[in-house]
Amino acid sequence: MGYALFAVCLGIAAEVLLRRTLPTLAVTLGGFAVARLFVADFVRQHYMTPVTTAFSYAGQGFRPAGSAWAFAAGSVGPNGVFYPPGSLGQRMEPFVNGMPLNVPAVCDVAASQSATGSRIQACAASHGYRGFFTYQPASRFWAFQGIETGIFVLFAVALIGVAAFVLLRRDA
Repeated sequence: MGYALFAVCLGIAAEVLLRRTLPTLAVTLGGFAVARLFVADFVRQHYMTPVTTAFSYAGQGFRPAGSAWAFAAGSVGPNGVFYPPGSLGQRMEPFVNGMPLNVPAVCDVAASQSATGSRIQACAASHGYRGFFTYQPASRFWAFQGIETGIFVLFAVALIGVAAFVLLRRDA
């Protein structure tokens, strides 16, 4: 409903400002597409702080309950520093559940001798490395929907305000 209200208000504001049908249609379609893409690609991920979970490589790893919107995964060193995949300068090996595992230099020998990754995990765990996973849980879906609807309703109200202001000044 928020998207539809925004699209209608964008069309009204464009018509009031341009007073031409075809340019209004182009501006409405283009403006709607740009606004949706901008919110989806740059704004949506900042609605709520993502959850970051650290887990031991010695265990079975970590999978969030249900589905999740994943942002990052990698390793946490013994000093508490987060290393995204490939940042340790070593090759990456797959973790048991598909999570990337940075291979520290001390475990590179284990990586060359093991095809399964279990020796790599044991080596990394023994040197104090853990995995991390940053994500938005599926339980936040409706909160995200409400936030996004509110954003587009506010855009719509602002556009109607602009249209009313221009019409009142033009006809006065």
